[in-house]
Amino acid sequence: RRAHLDHRGCVAGVVISLLVAQCVLVLPVHNRATVDQLFLLHPNGVVLKHFSRDPLRSSDSDIVGGMLAAIQMFVQDSVDADAGPLQEIRFGERNRLFIRGENVTLAAVDARGNPGRFVERANRFIGELERMNGHALADFDGIAEHLDDLDAAFRRFTKDLARRNA
Repeated sequence: RRAHLDHRGCVAGVVISLLVAQCVLVLPVHNRATVDQLFLLHPNGVVLKHFSRDPLRSSDSDIVGGMLAAIQMFVQDSVDADAGPLQEIRFGERNRLFIRGENVTLAAVDARGNPGRFVERANRFIGELERMNGHALADFDGIAEHLDDLDAAFRRFTKDLARRNA
């Protein structure tokens, strides 16, 4: 009976060790980045698209997104316009990343993990979006539905983030 218990204990120890090793090794190897919310913003403050890990947070997305756009504008206009666009705001362990294109900004709320990799992916997404909609974004009429493939492109970008956040 004692040998049987030792065997179970050994198996349980191996399983726990594998799980711990997997948790420790998988995250750095894949350089995962997670975010709680994403706001795709037009420079005029309009929220073009919103992503949230928590669906209950989406009710105030226009207000939060508009404030993020206003903060960007305020900092650039009043602090130091020559310093370039606002890239990050930190509050202790929480941060807000701003990835700017020519006519859109992607604001990531509570980004964690590998920010360099996230910014790289975000820049590719913004580049793709601006290639498809450059003229429409430059002369934006306030109606996000007039932008070609915005929903599909944003869904592709956030699908991977949702998978990484799970």
